[in-house]
Amino acid sequence: MAERSATHLVLIPSYNPGAIVYETVRGAREFWDPVWVVVDGSTDGTAEGLRRLAETDPGLRVLVLPKNRGKGAAVLHGISAAAAVGYTHVLTMDSDAQHPAGCIPEFMRRSMTEPNSIPSNTREPPPLGPSVVPVGEWVTLAPREAVAYGGVPR
Repeated sequence: MAERSATHLVLIPSYNPGAIVYETVRGAREFWDPVWVVVDGSTDGTAEGLRRLAETDPGLRVLVLPKNRGKGAAVLHGISAAAAVGYTHVLTMDSDAQHPAGCIPEFMRRSMTEPNSIPSNTREPPPLGPSVVPVGEWVTLAPREAVAYGGVPR
């Protein structure tokens, strides 16, 4: 497992993902510390299972929202909680293992070396992703198209 970061964390919003969330969390924990999961009103029992995992893993924190409020609200809840305890950067990844955990170190490295940027991924192999887009520029992500920033394709 990675050395604990005091500034960067992985945030996984989760709504009824089933057992795949455990694989996602274990994968993320293999490459980063800390990892937080925001359970967004799930009714599939994963909140309880994630809490059990967190009992034996100090690098895992589980936040549970009482009812489903949507992915955006779950992400914002996690970001607010992270900022409240001093984190400055959050990398989000989906709970269904569609984002490869092995990419976490590169995203975090790029974020740390370019702290005023937003690392983003098109889910495409290089040269399309991952990329780093400066804060203040807008990002367009479309499969098989270049990432654009400030209106200029990369």
